[in-house]
Amino acid sequence: MAATNPVRSVKSEEFDHPAQTDLTVTMHRLAALEPSSGTPYLTGALDWRPEGSDPSVRQAITEARRVVEQAIGEQEKRSAALESLSTDLEAITEKVQRTIDPSAQGVYIVANSGLGVLEVEPLGLPVETSVYLGPIPALKALAQMVEDFPLHAILQVDQKQSLMSFVSEDLVAGSVAVKSSAWPRKQASGGLSQRRYQARADERVQAVAKVVADETRRALEETGARRLILSASDVMRPALMAEFHETVKEKIIGDIRIDIDAPFPEVLDLARPVKDAFERQREAEQVAELENALPSGRAVVGTIDVLKALRNGQVHRVLMTRRYQDEGWMDYTMQVFGLGALPKEHPAGGDKANIVEVAMEEEIIRQAIVSGAQIEVIKGALPVDPDSPIPAAGSDAPRAEAALKMDKLGGVAAMLRFTV
Repeated sequence: MAATNPVRSVKSEEFDHPAQTDLTVTMHRLAALEPSSGTPYLTGALDWRPEGSDPSVRQAITEARRVVEQAIGEQEKRSAALESLSTDLEAITEKVQRTIDPSAQGVYIVANSGLGVLEVEPLGLPVETSVYLGPIPALKALAQMVEDFPLHAILQVDQKQSLMSFVSEDLVAGSVAVKSSAWPRKQASGGLSQRRYQARADERVQAVAKVVADETRRALEETGARRLILSASDVMRPALMAEFHETVKEKIIGDIRIDIDAPFPEVLDLARPVKDAFERQREAEQVAELENALPSGRAVVGTIDVLKALRNGQVHRVLMTRRYQDEGWMDYTMQVFGLGALPKEHPAGGDKANIVEVAMEEEIIRQAIVSGAQIEVIKGALPVDPDSPIPAAGSDAPRAEAALKMDKLGGVAAMLRFTV
């Protein structure tokens, strides 16, 4: 008698969240904006979580307004920058309060009324509140979020059902569910013998595993998710590993164990350390690759050499610590740049009015995005170990080995596609 197919249904769903957008697309769009020496870009990252019990109170917008109002007070009267900032402040305040969904945990803003730019993006996770005024949008915080929270999948499987959830910014963007029957069932005397029952049960596990493996491969390919966390019962895990395609196996970054019916916040809490450990290992490997490439000239370190390599289109990957900062200046009309304070004379004989102050970490991020280079922002701080002694007040938090190595290299480096 032919085996009965135990799979009863395969269901795919997509979920829309007001606070969930494709930040990679947003980041590339903002990086492509024209640098401005006349009217500054106002970039704001706001922690949008409510203060206390009143969901309408957002301290971040008050802090941001204070910073911008101070900058407005420092502008020359009747200047284009003053007019642009004043317009930006009111337009941002009105749009944020009118359009941001209450479920948003953070907000990312870029505005330059002189160039007709006003972008307000809700975020599914909180960000540290900061405000930047400069000739380009500040994108380091956004690049960091894109890297820290890529679309990834969590697959939960037992013998009755499976659920694969696609997560971005800790929000579920979609899911694929497979449900199966309880076939074969135990029967009274005269039914299946134990040996035949076990054979049928093994067939059932194999059949379910094959469907789940096929659906997993299809969904990963369609979504582009590159990481998979697996939670499978003792019976299903070996069957799944036997059925998974190699392209699926190479995306598995770790395992968790939790009931398939557990509340999803509990699933996320278990999955987060797995994802974080994978990120730390990946960062360590990339810094080790950088160290090995330096003697042969296949990598460069330091602000100036990284910027030169980016301008030449040589960079495959930029590595930067979260704490890296470097002040400098640019003339975007002549593509001339340097570190430190604004020069008293134009070093290339151009118009000194075109030279503007710029945070070099933001210029490096912008150029990396525009040129298609990968960006790795090294986290630095180690996760808190509850069994370790509490650090003394005022002391530095312990830092990951990869971050310490990058600190010695100046905080920024680049792996090169080719040398010249």
